[in-house]
Amino acid sequence: MLLARATRRIAPTPAGDTLYGYARNMVGMEREVRARLRAASILPSSHCMPARCRRSWRHRSWTSPRTVSEP
Repeated sequence: MLLARATRRIAPTPAGDTLYGYARNMVGMEREVRARLRAASILPSSHCMPARCRRSWRHRSWTSPRTVSEP
């Protein structure tokens, strides 16, 4: 049981406190990872990747690949 109810009051049990602590840590780690990935530069990869895979920073979308059947 994660919550204990006493008349009008609801309080977390020791197991609920433990789970809440883990959940807070997980949310914090996710935020940290997202911030680090957002700050990472992809410029070095733009020299190694083919043009159709490069990110178009002007339009904030991927460039469309060319079809194989072009003349």
